[in-house]
Amino acid sequence: MFSTNKGKVIAPKSCGAKGRTISASIKLKKKTQNVVRFAPIFRTAITVNKSPVPKPKNEIKARKRAKCIDFYYTIVQRLQAWWYNHYMIWEAKPAPFRKFKKRVWEQCAVVSDFIYQIGEYPELRQKSKEVFLKKINEKVVQKKFVYLKKCLLNYRKLTGYGRGITAVQVGIPERYSVIFYNDELLLIVNPHITKISKKKYLYPEMCMSANPIIAPTVRPAWIEFTYYDEKGEKKFWNTKDDTEIGKMMNRVFQHEIDHMEGIINIDRVSSPKDLILQSDPTFYDSAKFEEI
Repeated sequence: MFSTNKGKVIAPKSCGAKGRTISASIKLKKKTQNVVRFAPIFRTAITVNKSPVPKPKNEIKARKRAKCIDFYYTIVQRLQAWWYNHYMIWEAKPAPFRKFKKRVWEQCAVVSDFIYQIGEYPELRQKSKEVFLKKINEKVVQKKFVYLKKCLLNYRKLTGYGRGITAVQVGIPERYSVIFYNDELLLIVNPHITKISKKKYLYPEMCMSANPIIAPTVRPAWIEFTYYDEKGEKKFWNTKDDTEIGKMMNRVFQHEIDHMEGIINIDRVSSPKDLILQSDPTFYDSAKFEEI
């Protein structure tokens, strides 16, 4: 033990100091606690400051305020949960766009009289046969051309849309399509792509044979191809129009040529998660060509 006398530290005899005094200045500061320890080897008094560094008042207030806010929100959440569990009555919510979806499915049912769907017609997944040009003017072949044109016009009348149709979609596995272009029906027979654009666009497509699925499909901005008309004359398509109509027509041609190869637009989707059903009536109002 140590005894102090007016600021002096007196070492006990047990420490071998024989009552000798060692002066040690003890400075007392505000909000500090000083502990005096005696080191018998060096016969000196050592002062150790154990008090923490005082924190600014603003920081202390901010922490207290944050704790109060956390406590308040915790109480509010518990009260909300308690209220919901005891007094709220659960009610089922009806699905959105009910009227529009019913109309879409009604249209699918009506056109099912002449449109073949995937899963019911294996030829939709197979390559179609080329048309013999020597027989293109025969009555049977011409009758098929007329029937395909009527199918497209009928589809547009029943649904209000439809830009192209391929023979295999109406049960004729042959290589020709009818395109609604400039308010006229354009027939392309045995098309052959000769050049493809390096620029590509992403756009949500629909298909008569996979209706009402919307498939975001990536395709070249334009293509060049040769084809034959209904009279057997060779034609060439090389329109690289960068307008909305030009982009759309190049896409329609690629879509229909894919049908001749046994490819559906849903096959070109990067992920099955991107497929959606046509349910929102305003979906295509905001649809745009996105360059990839």
